Amino acid sequence: MAEEQLVTITATGEETFAPEPCGTIHNYRVIRQLGEGGMGVVFETEQQHPRRHVALKMIRPGRSAGHRARRQFEREAEALGHLRHPNIATIYESGCAPDGQPYLTMELVDGIPFSSG
Repeated sequence: MAEEQLVTITATGEETFAPEPCGTIHNYRVIRQLGEGGMGVVFETEQQHPRRHVALKMIRPGRSAGHRARRQFEREAEALGHLRHPNIATIYESGCAPDGQPYLTMELVDGIPFSSG
């Protein structure tokens, strides 16, 4: 399956993430967007090797261009990768997609979003 376009430009010129369901980001098939925050967007994806469902986080469009945002994202991945706690999702991988967009993958946890409480 071909690599999908990760960023869509809206009619107002705003950049948004819009990978197609069943599109791919690196070694991961996108299933759906789980949420977004101040810095990133998180997707439920299926990792192809080994085959498993994981959460994939990427920096929001427009933020990834900045060295500071990329460095902060890398520090987050590094710090989380060293943590071991039953209430913290395990980090599996961090890297850059072929288009240079940084990502990290982590354990997918079923639960209720913070925003719904």
